[in-house]
Amino acid sequence: MAEVGEVIFGRLTAHAGTSALIGSRCYPDLMPQNPTLPAVVYSEISNPRISEGSLDLFRVRMQIDCWASSRAGANALRAQARSALRGYADKAAGVGVIGMLDDDGFADREPETALFRASFDVMVTVCG
Repeated sequence: MAEVGEVIFGRLTAHAGTSALIGSRCYPDLMPQNPTLPAVVYSEISNPRISEGSLDLFRVRMQIDCWASSRAGANALRAQARSALRGYADKAAGVGVIGMLDDDGFADREPETALFRASFDVMVTVCG
């Protein structure tokens, strides 16, 4: 199956809006300690197989966490990340991504670090 995390990283760091905010600060699963902000963390939530005739498909759910030192910064990064991922499809990328859809998400403040997070999930349909 395709490595969806690599697709997420590639899209977010290549998109002009997110790249201007995070550069290459896009991490799988966890942020490093004492991170430079803003930054994005992406995590795979699930990847169930879908029967679609003779196609071997997976519907991978990824959580995208947009971190910043202010609520406005986290929300602005989330808007750019959504723009980068919404409707993306590229069968030629060697990963067979068919399309992405995102949900409404949520925003909160991490009490231990006092950092702000604006999150959303993205569903990625992948040819296996």
